[in-house]
Order: sequence, then C-alpha cells, then structure tokens
Amino acid sequence: MPAPGRAVSVVAPPVRAYRANPSPIPDAPDDPRRRSPMRDAVPQPIFEPPERFNIAEYFLGDRVREGRGGRRALLTDAGEISYAEVEALANRYGHLLRGAGVRPEERVLLALPDGPDFAGALFGALRIGAVVVMLNPYLRPDEISYFYRYTRGAVLLVDSARAPHFRAVRAVRDEASAAPAPGTGREAGAPAGVPSGIPWSEGPAAALERAFLLLEGGAIPDGIAALQAALPNLAPSLATEMLDLALALSEVTTVGAALAAKAAIARHRGRSGEAVGIVREGIDRVPAADRPAILALGARAADQADLGAEATAFRRRIVAEHHDAREYPEAALMLARAVALEPGGRDEALGILEALIVGHPESPVVPGARRELDRIRAGGAG
Repeated sequence: MPAPGRAVSVVAPPVRAYRANPSPIPDAPDDPRRRSPMRDAVPQPIFEPPERFNIAEYFLGDRVREGRGGRRALLTDAGEISYAEVEALANRYGHLLRGAGVRPEERVLLALPDGPDFAGALFGALRIGAVVVMLNPYLRPDEISYFYRYTRGAVLLVDSARAPHFRAVRAVRDEASAAPAPGTGREAGAPAGVPSGIPWSEGPAAALERAFLLLEGGAIPDGIAALQAALPNLAPSLATEMLDLALALSEVTTVGAALAAKAAIARHRGRSGEAVGIVREGIDRVPAADRPAILALGARAADQADLGAEATAFRRRIVAEHHDAREYPEAALMLARAVALEPGGRDEALGILEALIVGHPESPVVPGARRELDRIRAGGAG
C-alpha cells in the first residue's frame, strides 16, 4: 500500500504536467492491480476557455445552436425534457432574476428540488453572470439563517411548498438586525438586456412573484400591470383575489396604495398576522374613500391568520361606514355569518343580510345572502 504522502501526490498531479504530456498515464507493467480498462482510450482534448466565457452557453446554448435542441437533456418522472425546453426555462428564470435587479457576480440562492425548474434556474442564473449557491430545500431554520448570513445572497429562489419556512427565518432576521436579507432593498423593474429573439415569458408563480417584487420596490403602476398579466394562468380563487388587489391598488390614492401594497406583500410572504397589524395601525391615516378596499384586504388576511375578531372588526367598519362601497356586499355577507355564530347574534345577522339584499339587489353575493338568511331563520345559527 503506498504511503499517504505518495498517494496524494499521484492523485493530484500539477495541471501543467498534464498539459505538457496529454497522453494517458501508463499502467505499471509489473502490477496488474493497477491496470485500467481505459488504457488504450483516445485522450480527450484539453478545454481552453476563451477570454469571455459563459458556462450556461457552453453546456446548453451551444447544444441548441448545434442543432441538438430536440435531443433529450433531462429524463424525469413526467417524461423527457429537451435541450431547447431547458433553454427556454433558463431564459424565463434569467429574465425573472434580471427583473428582480440581480447583477453579474451577485449570489443567487437556489433551494429547489431536483427537476426541470432546478435546471432552468441554475442555467438562468449562470446565463446572466450570477453566482449560484445551491441549498437543500429542507434545511432547518438555523441552517437557513446561517446561509442567509454567510452568502449575503441577492435573491432566493425556493420551491413554493418550502417558501413559508424560508420567509419565516427571513422575517426573524429582519426584525433582529438591520442587515439586508436576501431579496430586500432592491427595486424590481422590467427585464433589461434580454438577448434578441428571446421572448419574455414566465410561469404563473414566477409572474406573480415578479408583481409583488415590483410592489415591494414601490413601482405600484408596474405592479398592477404585472398582477393583471399573471391572472390568466392563476387558479380561479387566487385569480379573483389578485384581481381584487389590482382593482384596489388602481382605485385608491397614492397614500392608500402604499398601505395596501405593504399589507398585501406581508400576506403574500406568509405573514398574514403582520398584514393585519399594518392595516389596523394605518387605516385611519388614509383618505376615507380608500378605506373599504384596505379594510377588505385586512379582513382576508385576518381570516388567513385565524384572527376572527380582527376580521369581524374590519368588516363591521365597512358595513357601518361604507354602505355604497364595492366591498360592502361581500363584507356584509361574511359579517352576518360571523355574527350569527355569536351568542345572541341572530337578530343582528338577519338585519345585516336583509339590508344587503334590499340595498344591493344586483350584487352577485345576494343569492348566497338569501340562502344564509333562510338558514338562520330556520334556526341554523344563533
């Protein structure tokens, strides 16, 4: 058995020695244990990278330009993915990262499971010159915090199922330190420097995330446009919610839009309780005409955070103070349902529903209000 020092020197020869003599290293003729089945193989040429070199182009773009775009690049449980499909996915991620403000040599954290999205995000980040830091999506909170501190990443791309765990750690860091966390302090804008002939396209989750990045950067009109562009590919319930948000942001004043956007971003980041506090503390500082839309946003966040009393309080204000607002019918129906469950709340719930049906007969929620009215009268609540 060779001595440890000699083993190391053989395993890691100087690169210049290999360049000087590219022929295969001969096997020792007197030691058959070291004989290699590849002894007669033709040596591969040494790769000399040019002065300007992009590894994504080398491994991916060049294959497509060579006419191999239709060949299999990935094999997944769902089927084969071609080089051209991986390149298209990489372009989408590259555009998304540029839109988020990522610059060459900045770090991008990837916490994605194995699959096409991982490959697309990896090559997309490399294509725009970013430095990729690969993370296990199932890291513990203390490990996530460590990588946040150590890498100082500009943006984190994380699987949607694991996003709340990473956002929770980020929220704790934001509260404990003034140091910027990944993805903060950067205004996201339209994708810049996109190679010619490559259309800007993205998946539903990426399109929605880009909209919230725009809102987070204070670009309210662009954020509204991005929300509207994302609607066709969203699930119906989420599309309805995002349409309501876009309408609210477009109808309120600049002051109201800033408050609504701040609350919506917190809720989107998985901090619904924080969104409720933002609305509660800021609602009386915006013009009265802005309040129904923002109160409705706060009520939905309270529902999501299981803060029933807060949701009821927000909806009660809409019903009491904004009878003609677009948000009134839904708020009245939801308020009636909540009040009907309270001890002695039956009569108040009936009054709310009757006022809704009489005052807004054309509202699409009226059929539901009639059914709720019949149910409560029949003794279903109260």
